Amino acid sequence: MLASLLLASCGSKKVATPAKKIERISHAVPVSSDQTRRLISEARRWIGTPYRYGGQTLAGTDCSGFVMMVFDSVYGLKLPRSSAQQRQYSLPIAEKELAPGDLVFFCTSGGSAVNHVGIYIGSGKMIHASLSKGVMESALDEKYYSQRFHSAGRVVSPTSDSPSEIAADRRELKNKIKQLEKEKKKLSKAAPEAKPEQSRQIKTNQQLIIQQQTTQPDTTYVVTDPSIFD
Repeated sequence: MLASLLLASCGSKKVATPAKKIERISHAVPVSSDQTRRLISEARRWIGTPYRYGGQTLAGTDCSGFVMMVFDSVYGLKLPRSSAQQRQYSLPIAEKELAPGDLVFFCTSGGSAVNHVGIYIGSGKMIHASLSKGVMESALDEKYYSQRFHSAGRVVSPTSDSPSEIAADRRELKNKIKQLEKEKKKLSKAAPEAKPEQSRQIKTNQQLIIQQQTTQPDTTYVVTDPSIFD
């Protein structure tokens, strides 16, 4: 029981104050998949940071301070300071709709008020700041968190990569095909007994690369609405 309480929200020590009215965003900010990977990488960089009420640095942080600083570092987004305000600010989504970069909210004080937040990183896991272990990774289906789960929210929405990123990927794929063609020419001069198996492997690699190239998504670069960066 004690261990569960110590893993609880960064808000368990907070004194109740009048709720501040937070205006909910009208839409999630579109971001590239690369930015989402950077968000998860930045969140993991904080793992091991000790818990500190009111903190928001690598020397010590609470849950909402951690979330606020990660989103600011990667996206330049200024989120509200408390977990309850971050829930008010984000767009509500169903738990089954969770995607990496979404926020997950909890009620850990026995009531219905949100007092804990984490960043969902995929595969049913989140990174958050606990009282006893600081910033850590936890599974949403752990009994403690599944029983106290309140809701999920979205601030950013991953889109397809930008045209420049897609073009770079296609150039890389074309270079791989050229390399395979060179290997095929070299193979024609190799020993006869080595040809059949190597030829099949090269042909398979070419087919896989061509398939990746033809399935690259087309997309329109999305411009972020600057009004939500106030």
